[in-house]
Order: sequence, then C-alpha cells, then structure tokens
Amino acid sequence: MVTTVGFQDGTLKSAKGRGIALALLTKEHQNGEIDYVVNTAVQLRRPQQHDGFWQGNFRGPLGIYDGGFRFENIGQFLGMLVADAMSSKQDR
Repeated sequence: MVTTVGFQDGTLKSAKGRGIALALLTKEHQNGEIDYVVNTAVQLRRPQQHDGFWQGNFRGPLGIYDGGFRFENIGQFLGMLVADAMSSKQDR
C-alpha cells in the first residue's frame, strides 16, 4: 500500500500480521529508517539529494516494519520489492 498521508498504529500492526508492505511517499526521513547503500570501488561521497516525487519510507520488505527502509527513487523501491520477493521465494 502506498500513501502520502501516513499510517496509523493499527495499520502497521495489520500489515505486519498479514505480511503487507507499506510505503510512505515523503521527502522527510523517518525515525529509525535504514538507508539504501550500494558498494562502490570509487571514493565515497555523500548521496545526491533528490527532489523527485517517488521517495520515502518503505516498511515491510524483508520483514522490517520498525523504522523501515529509505528509498530515493523508483529504482530503489522496485529493487526492494524484488529482494523481498526473492527472499520470500527462498523461505518456501
């Protein structure tokens, strides 16, 4: 489920119980979220600031509901969905 408004506590509990992912589209970082990091062979620098619409916090992939993951673009969002699907497939 994707929203721009936010989630109430009951929504988070229901989503966790049913294994549903929740995405909050926001430019604001959320408490406890994990940033998406990619390994590189070049010198590390601060990630670029994104002004695009498709950024926010994603709760639920890989069973992470506390804090969630930060995504900065649609590619990171879809990458997390794929990682979650592959993890779920391996668990079966």
